Amino acid sequence: MNPRIAYGGAAVLLVVALLGMRCASTQVAHYPVWLDDELPAVVYEPDGARSPDTPRLPVLVLSHGVGGNSSVMSSLARRLARQGIVVVTFDARGHGSNRRPFRPATGFVPEGLVDDFDVAVLWARAQPRYDGHRLAIGGHAAGASAALAYASSRDPGVAAVIVGVLEAEIPGRMARYDDSFPPRAFGDLMQQWGTSTVLIESGA
Repeated sequence: MNPRIAYGGAAVLLVVALLGMRCASTQVAHYPVWLDDELPAVVYEPDGARSPDTPRLPVLVLSHGVGGNSSVMSSLARRLARQGIVVVTFDARGHGSNRRPFRPATGFVPEGLVDDFDVAVLWARAQPRYDGHRLAIGGHAAGASAALAYASSRDPGVAAVIVGVLEAEIPGRMARYDDSFPPRAFGDLMQQWGTSTVLIESGA
């Protein structure tokens, strides 16, 4: 057999295998939605979520930190959806497709991020297929701080608050950045490059 044909065939098989792996890893029902006129989000749903025979599903509202966007949370959201949990991830103001201006934190939470949680939670509670009594919120970095602030000041009836949710995903995959980069640059530009990115704020 001609070596070029053999190598070419092997390359084609490798590409097909890689595409198959990628498809298998992303086959979770998800769709973009605007939670109000200005808060864009992506919703990930388990298999059968829209069947009339499926009981109402638990839901997690999940926020990224400063410099990210909802895509940063997609890997975790897909894993949770495969476990039967609806996940709502949103672009916080000043990030991703959210065109409301970003305002730095006066304390630990960027101004307006708790309001974004409020919109997302109210939207999730209004969906007839989701169980509002089994609604949790979570996030990392500023998103985690906002989740805690929301649960303590706006809605103490949330079922759970999950913070630091990405810690198990990041061993050996950390980098540093400084304040010369605008927050929107990381989530948008790195996503355009095709790079999966999680940003960790250390304050150092």
